Amino acid sequence: RDGIATITATSADGNFKAKCTVTISGSTVTSVSLNKNSVLVGASGGHYQLLGTVSPFTASDKSITWSSSASGVVAVDSNGIVTGIGTSGSAIITATTNDGNKTAQCTVQVKDFAIGDTGQAGGIVFYRATDYSAGWRYLECPPTDTSNAAAWKNNLSDGSPAPYTLTGASDTSVGSGKSNTDKIIATYGRGDPNYAAVMCKDLKYGGFSDWYLPSKDELNAMYANIRTTAAFNTSSAYWSSTQYTVDIRGAYTVDFANGFIGTGYHIEIVFPIRATRQF
Repeated sequence: RDGIATITATSADGNFKAKCTVTISGSTVTSVSLNKNSVLVGASGGHYQLLGTVSPFTASDKSITWSSSASGVVAVDSNGIVTGIGTSGSAIITATTNDGNKTAQCTVQVKDFAIGDTGQAGGIVFYRATDYSAGWRYLECPPTDTSNAAAWKNNLSDGSPAPYTLTGASDTSVGSGKSNTDKIIATYGRGDPNYAAVMCKDLKYGGFSDWYLPSKDELNAMYANIRTTAAFNTSSAYWSSTQYTVDIRGAYTVDFANGFIGTGYHIEIVFPIRATRQF
């Protein structure tokens, strides 16, 4: 922030002093940029957080005013959160700096996504809820596997099996995979970067980094809705993020050859994985 400070240097021997007055004066704004130039949001309630970065870093006033070219289609609040109002259409969202009137824009398209459509991150939509009551309505997965051979938890460095630990990742329902993934990583940590939950959590695809290992029911929805159209390995099972609590040596799998839901595979066995995300 702006201001004046006096810096004093004092010698250890003799207590001699020297002073310097430093004046901090903020710069004027030269530009503003956004984290997205274009983005898709779901119809009737889909949302996305736009972030504005004001330059230079030393600017005194970094405040931004947001506006929409079609507020009946896409609304934007004072924090840059855009929301799809209608069922289709697009709007240009403009971020304007209060200092210097510098601008940046993002085109927001509203879409009522169907199963099989290209999703917000460029993945494939495989699940569609009735509304946004959970904070999201759609699930998408990338068009290819996140890994074609990943353990739910790898063996230890000496080759011995990973400890069979109750992780708390027991929820099977649609919408629970994100929480399951976080619980697995909280239990096992990140010392090993190459097990299923971490690989999905660390995925960056389509400009988004909020991916996770799907729950049993989310994985089953992939099988039911897009098995033949999304380049799955149809001769293999896939790991879910749901631990099998009756025998904690295993976790739920879905076999993409026949839809069989397995519980007997130990966590060190490798299977393909396919990340998912909510929007």
